[in-house]
Formats: sequence, structure tokens, C-alpha cells
Amino acid sequence: MNKKINTFEVTKGSISDLDIIYPKFQKHFPENERKSFSQLKELMNKGSYKLLLVKTRDMQEVVIGYAFIYCIDDPKALWLDYIAINEEYQNKGIGSMVFNHLVNCKSDECLGMFMEIEKVVDNDLNQKKRIAFYERLGAVNLGMKYLLPTDEGGYDMHLFFRIFGKTNTLCSTTIKKAIKSTHNYIHSDINEREYIYNCFKDDIKDIDLQSL
Repeated sequence: MNKKINTFEVTKGSISDLDIIYPKFQKHFPENERKSFSQLKELMNKGSYKLLLVKTRDMQEVVIGYAFIYCIDDPKALWLDYIAINEEYQNKGIGSMVFNHLVNCKSDECLGMFMEIEKVVDNDLNQKKRIAFYERLGAVNLGMKYLLPTDEGGYDMHLFFRIFGKTNTLCSTTIKKAIKSTHNYIHSDINEREYIYNCFKDDIKDIDLQSL
């Protein structure tokens, strides 16, 4: 899963890289959105939760960004959990290149990639930019009710999807399997995750991706 992009390189990270990544991770994401160091380590140890690193291609190979993804087995799909680029390297197209790297390297084996995105509250500019970023890269809002499992209950979010192939329809069974697998793998520490899932599962319908 290594690919050089312009003056940067995307490589597969290891558990030992968490020591470098976690201080950045704490700055990039608020406490209520991020996992603990031990949670990330446990997820990576399980095998299907991957860390990608973005490094400069000079002698120092400085880590300037990263992404955490969950590789869903059934259906074959990706779930983008986190993606972040260091502030001084933002607005240079690097985040887009990392996203497209995921699309290109998994396009032959995966249906597509899911991602949770915050809804815009109080006309927040950063939230608007985040949505625009994913839409510009071909991700679409599935327009369904979706709740992120948290210790405080279900957190209302958008669920976006970036198709990799030529599928026109995303069936409800596929969506439900992907969400259930992700909730049970990534959010296994949330005791009420089954209850939270049941709060919106009946609203999941077949989705015509061409109409979005």
C-alpha cells in the first residue's frame, strides 16, 4: 500500500508509529471525537484497522499527515475513520492525494469507502469546508439517518460514501452490514452500540447513487 505522490509518500504505518502520531492526533481532533492511545493500539493489533502515514520524500522523511481506515470484510469496503494533515501542509492538495490514493489502491477489490462527517452547526465554516472537501472528491451524502456510537449516546452525523466501481445502487443490506461491522469492530468499547444502531436501522433503504 505504498505510493509516491509528488514530493510526498503514502506508506503503511505500524503500531510503533503511534508514538509519533498520537500527539498530532490529540491536536487534530477534539477529545469527544478521538480514541485513546490504547484503543488505537488494540484496534491495529486486531488486524483490520490500518494506519497510513504521509511522509516527505527528503532525507528526513517527516510525517506530515496520516489516516486511519477500517477494512470491512463483508461487504468488501473501507471505512475512513480519521484523516488529517499537519496545519503547515494544509491547502496544498495533500489531503486530496491521500484520499485518492485509497480510492486507487483499493478500487479493484472494494465496493467503496464510507465516512462519517459532522453536520453543520451554527453555520460553522470548518464543518462546511469538510463537507465540500469530500464532495469535491466524489463522495456523496447518503441522505439517511445515522448515529455515531458514543458514551453519551448516538451522535447525529452524515454518512457519506465514495463509490469505487460502477455500481448504481447501494442496497440496504450492504449498508447495514457495513455499519454493523464497523460499530462492532471500531466501537466495541461502547456498550450501547446495539441500541444506538437499532434507533436508525429501520430508516436504511436501498439508495440510487446516480440520483444523489
